[in-house]
Amino acid sequence: MKWFKFVGVFLLFIGAGYFGMIWMAPEEVSVQVNEDINAPISQVFVTATDYQTFPKWINGVQAAKQLAGDGAEVGSEYELNYKGEGKMVMNHKVTALETNSLYAYVGTVADFMQVNSSTAFESLDSTHTRVKTTLTLKPLSNRMKMFMYADETHKKNAASNLTALKEFIEG
Repeated sequence: MKWFKFVGVFLLFIGAGYFGMIWMAPEEVSVQVNEDINAPISQVFVTATDYQTFPKWINGVQAAKQLAGDGAEVGSEYELNYKGEGKMVMNHKVTALETNSLYAYVGTVADFMQVNSSTAFESLDSTHTRVKTTLTLKPLSNRMKMFMYADETHKKNAASNLTALKEFIEG
């Protein structure tokens, strides 16, 4: 009988710890990453904003298709299909676009997360471009709230994408 009491108390503490972590998780996580690319700003901008190139440099994107709009323009929407068991699908909607200057979008994975991304492009000279991306992730479920503690992982993933963009452009 004592055995059941100890197991019950143990399970109660485990449950309280889990729900406590979810309750105390940050409501959002923001990260910023930069990458200098050896290419003119026009080439970097066109490549980074062309949804057809997303599978070549965004980690995990298997396929991308346009749902609304004509190419890259404010209001354009894309469906990004990610590799893996869960077959994660993100709705990617362009919210700001200034040629050779700014690209911003809201990405939503239903019942999981929302990503607000803003990427600024800066010409360092005629053949070098600095890309600065700021991401803000918001959980849309308790499952995602557990990932809010991994801000360094989110930063590494964002940096990895910009490095992949650089390698794709520089060939």
